[in-house]
Amino acid sequence: MKQQRKSRITMVVSDLDGTLLSSDGTLSKENRDAVRRFLAKGHRFYLATGRPYAFAEVIRNEISKEVGIISYNGACIEYSEKDVVKYPLPEETVGMIGEKLKGFSGEAYFKTFSRIYAWKAKSGLFLYPEEMIPTVHIGAIEEIPREEKILKMLFYSTENAEILALRECLQKEHHFTRTDYGNLGFEIVSGDHNKGTALLDVMKRLHVPKEEVLAVGDGRNDVDLFHAAGYRVSMGNGDEVLKSIADEEIGHHDHGGIAKLLDEIMASS
Repeated sequence: MKQQRKSRITMVVSDLDGTLLSSDGTLSKENRDAVRRFLAKGHRFYLATGRPYAFAEVIRNEISKEVGIISYNGACIEYSEKDVVKYPLPEETVGMIGEKLKGFSGEAYFKTFSRIYAWKAKSGLFLYPEEMIPTVHIGAIEEIPREEKILKMLFYSTENAEILALRECLQKEHHFTRTDYGNLGFEIVSGDHNKGTALLDVMKRLHVPKEEVLAVGDGRNDVDLFHAAGYRVSMGNGDEVLKSIADEEIGHHDHGGIAKLLDEIMASS
């Protein structure tokens, strides 16, 4: 059931792509300044993204050190500057993936906290600038040092049938949380971890009641985030599935939707 937005919102958790960031992947001055005003009021603001921690950190540094980070779709949670918790995929899952990739013609990316191990990265779609998070190109998963803990795996192929077959095969054998990119690819993180479980952990650690937490997003990987928050806001450009469970829909991410939302929250508090 939809609900009215309560005036007592003390914490906002925002997705990045398609939400806080513009279509070109940048943070607008309008949104940046609104988050700063929100923080200056003594409120909390968290980023919740499927992207690596290093990417979210760059955005956070454009705003304020006070911004918190949930990254890798909940497999990495920052409670404070010196308290960052990571949930890597089990070693047996990593070993099993190596076997299943034999004959796979697509690309695979194995993401740790500090680097990306890329296998057959022909498109380069999922790589980042070296100064942000370096890439190590590998010919086999066994080349990844055992001490490296993989937080997320991503698989991509233009051969739709191949992706669907790999997805079904992996899901049958091991338990993990999967996020799909249509029929072109998917990514997995350990166990039941997702943006929602991460938000619940943050709320518990920071002693923030659910009714004071507002989540805003645009994609299907924000569904769990919405279930964890007390109030749910979808972007105007959001996925229809997300809009169907949102309490409210706001403007497009290219038109300062987040800035207007934060200003409304501050005006009513």
